[in-house]
Amino acid sequence: MKLTRYLLMLPLLACTATDTWQSFAIDKRLTVELPVQATELNVAQMLPAGQAPTHTQTWVARASEGLCVVMRIPFVNVEVIRQGDTTQHRLFYDSVVKGALADENQAHLLKRTSFQIAGGIGIEIKYTALDAHTGHRRVRYMRSLVLDSIGYNLLFRPANLSDSLGLVDHAQRRRFFNSITINP
Repeated sequence: MKLTRYLLMLPLLACTATDTWQSFAIDKRLTVELPVQATELNVAQMLPAGQAPTHTQTWVARASEGLCVVMRIPFVNVEVIRQGDTTQHRLFYDSVVKGALADENQAHLLKRTSFQIAGGIGIEIKYTALDAHTGHRRVRYMRSLVLDSIGYNLLFRPANLSDSLGLVDHAQRRRFFNSITINP
C-alpha cells in the first residue's frame, strides 16, 4: 500500500523538482513570478510609426501552458490617475477593457472581476477572440493594475487551442496572476 502511494506521488514530486519559476522585478514597485526567463520586446518596432506608446515596456515568457505577457505603461499626465481616486481608476479600467477587446479580432468579453491587492484594486478580464492563424475562438486573460502613475497589464494566452471558453484550469495562469507583489 505504501509503495502504491509513493508511485502515485512520484509525478507530483517530479513536477515540483523541475519548477523553475523565478521572481521578475518589473520596476521598483511591482514584482511577479514567471515560469521562465522573460524576454523584452520592442513594441515600437513592431507597430506602424506613431501607434506604440514610446515609454511602454513589454516582456514575454513562453511556458508549457501558455504565454505570459507583462506590460508597464507610464502615464504621461500623472494627474489623470490619482491613487485612491476610484472614479479615475474605473474610467481607466473601462478604457483598458475597451482597448483589449478592440485590439483583438471579433473579441467578446466573458467575465470582468475586481481583485484586491496591497496597492489598491485591480481588474481581471476573461474574453475570447478569433485566432488569426487557426480561425478558431481562443480564450484570453488579463489583469490590470494602477499604482501611482504606472499602469500594469498581465496577459495570459493559453497554449491549449481546443479550449475556446476557458474551461481548462491553468495552474500557470493562476500562479502568474497571484504572484503580484507590491513593494513599498
